[in-house]
Amino acid sequence: MAVIRFPVAVLILLAAASYGSAGGLPSSAELLLLDRLHAEKIVEVHEVRQRTIGNFDYLGLFATFEVKSSFETWYHPQVILRKRRSDPDWSKAELFHSGERMIDLFALPDAEFPKTLTPW
Repeated sequence: MAVIRFPVAVLILLAAASYGSAGGLPSSAELLLLDRLHAEKIVEVHEVRQRTIGNFDYLGLFATFEVKSSFETWYHPQVILRKRRSDPDWSKAELFHSGERMIDLFALPDAEFPKTLTPW
């Protein structure tokens, strides 16, 4: 019986550790996204990418958001946040989107990356 209890306990601990956090997003980024996207909560984070170019940090996110204010209940945007490297958090970040897939977008050379971004 102890053999079964240990794996179950590990699963419960892993679930508890991940509950309430949006896939390891900085809390300031999570709060900004919820506010700007008019969402109740982040249901699931599908992909997160991060990079720095010059004086800016970029955080790319593809996630499912729960929204109450539109005709849909779930919203699945791909959002790119940009903040100055000198800023300690993401609370004043600008929001962008891109037609590129996240993996392709974040693989672009530094000079090309910002050119593909469109203000939210």
